[in-house]
Amino acid sequence: MKIKVFSDFQSSKLENVVNEFLKNHGKIEKIEFSTSQKDNDDMVYGDREKMFYSVMIAYDG
Repeated sequence: MKIKVFSDFQSSKLENVVNEFLKNHGKIEKIEFSTSQKDNDDMVYGDREKMFYSVMIAYDG
């Protein structure tokens, strides 16, 4: 079994990458999703906290 982790700040971009991966790989054992807030540098004007999206896929490789 292999594990692949995808992460991005843009959920739509992450969804496209994960969907492409799933199309090209056989048996998927497990998929887990997670989100978290990423603190940006307080010293940079205009920076705010952003959502950080991750997907972990366990598959037969």
